[in-house]
Amino acid sequence: MRWQMSKKIILVYHAFCAGETSSGNENYFGRQGAVPIATLRKQLSWLSEFADFVTLEKILCSGPTDTWQVAVTMDDGYRNNLSLALPVFEQFEVPVTWFVTTQFVKEDILPWWDLVDFAVRVVQPELSIDPGPGCVSFDLTDPSDQKDFRSRSKRWFLEASPEVADRVRKDIEAGIPGEIPSNAFAQPSEIKDACSSPWLDLGAHTVTHPNLARQSSQDVRREMKEGKEKLESWTNQPVDWFAYPYGGRAHWDNCTKKIAFEEGFDGAVTTVRAYADQRKDLFEVPRLTVPNTRALWKTKAWILATNTCREVFQLKQEWIG
Repeated sequence: MRWQMSKKIILVYHAFCAGETSSGNENYFGRQGAVPIATLRKQLSWLSEFADFVTLEKILCSGPTDTWQVAVTMDDGYRNNLSLALPVFEQFEVPVTWFVTTQFVKEDILPWWDLVDFAVRVVQPELSIDPGPGCVSFDLTDPSDQKDFRSRSKRWFLEASPEVADRVRKDIEAGIPGEIPSNAFAQPSEIKDACSSPWLDLGAHTVTHPNLARQSSQDVRREMKEGKEKLESWTNQPVDWFAYPYGGRAHWDNCTKKIAFEEGFDGAVTTVRAYADQRKDLFEVPRLTVPNTRALWKTKAWILATNTCREVFQLKQEWIG
């Protein structure tokens, strides 16, 4: 059977920045994954040359298409999604589904990834963490220790118990000199105002952004239900789609998919790298995370190489028989 090229792409962005300058201490967010707004314009201009921008619902619920379709999503709920990116999406007439984590909107605390980034920036020179058993020290003036600290922190917050994660957070906070900055997430009133845009739909992204695969069924249900209800209460609009936090295959399972269905969502998106044509069902929808590179050719390669890899695999299967 001859393989047909996939023509449905769902992209996911997280944060945006205005330029090269680093984030200040007020309303702090780590900039490692932030896409410069000038780069976003170039990406959308390139995509508009060959693809139609459509809603998440349309790209998933419509049949095969002869034309390329692109749906855009944003995860987490940073204010810069509204202040910087939304005007650009509106200019290019791009529908966007915005998946918001409600705790960071409601409570002024840094998510762990921004806390880690801020610690790397301000702690000089040593930071000690006691995840148990034993204490680990990092010289955060050393690039190799910075990398090790980021890597271990990710494991502590995603894979360890909530007790370990809480202990690690307290140790990081204790090692930061001065005040810990406010987070850079949008406020409920800003979210409500943004929903007046015809180009923006809201999606749920849990309350606390946990690794759902390591939560009890009861906690998974609470995260989904309360996150959905909070967004609907802020905006008086239905929230029909869900995004698994982190989104990799290790961060959701059949149980979380089942609960998402039972909680009334139309579907759920992941960060598994594939085209929307390749989805198995509406509760494990693949997306492509857009890299923050300023080089447009790298973005093109990242998006189009997904299709190339599948084509090579398909040809191999045909040749082997």
